Amino acid sequence: MSTFSFKHFTIKQDIAAVKVGTDAMLLGAFTDVSTANKVLEIGTGTGVISLMLAQKNPSIQIVALEIHAETATEAAINISNSTFFNCINIQHQDFLNFVVLDKYDVVVTNPPYFECGLIPEDPKLQIAKHIDRDKMDAWFCKISSVLDEVGSCWMILPFEASNAWIELANKYGLFVDQRINVYAKPAVCKRVILSFSKISKNIVQQDFLIREASGDYSLEYLELTKDFHDRIPVR
Repeated sequence: MSTFSFKHFTIKQDIAAVKVGTDAMLLGAFTDVSTANKVLEIGTGTGVISLMLAQKNPSIQIVALEIHAETATEAAINISNSTFFNCINIQHQDFLNFVVLDKYDVVVTNPPYFECGLIPEDPKLQIAKHIDRDKMDAWFCKISSVLDEVGSCWMILPFEASNAWIELANKYGLFVDQRINVYAKPAVCKRVILSFSKISKNIVQQDFLIREASGDYSLEYLELTKDFHDRIPVR
């Protein structure tokens, strides 16, 4: 059995195509839910990001969508085994078919951002990691429709793909208000965490380092994740 233990919950991840990793840790830690009431996660996988957000603000209500049935079941088990089971509703749903009854204060997603290249044989990985341009368009259109007028949408993307996603978001009235450039090591920017809103404003920007040149985790990474880990994060 493959498990990942946090301070306040444990993730079982035998089925999910995408295991707990640094991307999820960063997105869950940076996403601001301090004033949120209703949160939507698109593509929850193991449920780890929703659990991190619930830990940060146990008063929120989260709907977490997962397109793959068995992965959704595994995520639901992870939620039910945690103390945050009343906060999170796992739904086996394709986001594009999701019937929206409410607007959400926060939408969060670690999206399937690979648009081209070799397609993996595992159908779960195909869904989790690959998206075509038409679906990207549909995603942003739908995100715009479900997001509250003063809400925020958080996502993590590869650095080299971020500009294309930002341009597409702008098409649907979503504008970057926060940008976190994530450096795997000094001078190597690998990921970008973006917060979009429906209000165009000055962008708050920062750089964030995961590892020092020595290969050790940076102090800022350890500080960011200290409430979730009871040990040094796995490499």
